[in-house]
This record gives sequence, structure tokens and C-alpha cells, in this order.
Amino acid sequence: MLEEGYASVTSRRLGNKAGLRPQLVHYYFPSMDDLFVALFRHCYEKGLQAAVDALHSDQPLRVVWQQAIDLRGTALSLEFMALANHRKTIRAEIAGYGERLRHIQHDALVAHLQKRGLTANVAPKIISLLLSSIGMLIALESQVGMTYAHDEALMLVESVLREFEASGMIRIG
Repeated sequence: MLEEGYASVTSRRLGNKAGLRPQLVHYYFPSMDDLFVALFRHCYEKGLQAAVDALHSDQPLRVVWQQAIDLRGTALSLEFMALANHRKTIRAEIAGYGERLRHIQHDALVAHLQKRGLTANVAPKIISLLLSSIGMLIALESQVGMTYAHDEALMLVESVLREFEASGMIRIG
């Protein structure tokens, strides 16, 4: 998927790469949707567990940011999103995963603030959404060679992260 896109994934090509006959691929995955769902779950269950572990650190916003700007993860996410445009089962998996991840991020940020007796002037779920969106967009645009305003946005986010880590406060606007 990462090399040539989701449309290039076939049981024949997968079997060849794995040194198996295509029929064996179909034995374990009766349809390509079954295969894609299994792949998605495998990749993203690991990602969810890593998020749970990392978000309980002293730098939960930095963890959200690092996940958002991960080029390989973003590329794979984009392939799955493109696939979801054509397959409802994948769409449901992505939506479920995304909602779970956002709740994990939100709960970790709320716990982080409560533990320090702080109140954010921006809702933690909005902070998470903004960081994820900016990071994903920069990663996406970087993959096609776009760089306009990236350095400035990265500096702004880095400044916000440093301020949050120093004072526990986030000021946007």
C-alpha cells in the first residue's frame, strides 16, 4: 500500500510478496475487504496502545504532535482514507479508531491539567484536533513537495508546546 497505493494490493501480488499462493491468502481472508480490515486493525491497535502509553507522560501534547507529524503513519492513513471512499467497512473502522484515539488524547490532556490544578482556556479536545490537523496537513503536503508556511507553523506549534510544558497553559489567539 505504501509503495504503490491501495489499488495495487491484490491477493496475487500479496501472495507473491509473501511467498504464498493467492489461494492461501483467500483462505485466511475471504475478501479483500477482510484483508484490509485485518491490516487496519493490526496497524492501528498497536498505534492505540502506543498512544495510551505515551499520553500518560508529562508531555501529552508533544505526544499528540509527534503522532500527527509521523510521515509513514500519515501516508498509511491517507491510503486507508482513500480506500474508505470506496469501501464502507473500512470507513467504519477508520471512524471507530479515530474516535477512540481522540477520546484517549482528550482524557490524557484533561488528566494532565487536573493533576496540575490547571484549567485550559481552550478545550482539550480542540487542542488535540488542532495539533492533529496541523501535523497531518504538514506531513501530507511535505509528501508532495509543498512547504509554504510549514516552517512558520512548526515554529508556532513548538512555541505553544514549550509554553505548555513550562507553564501548563495554552494561549491561542
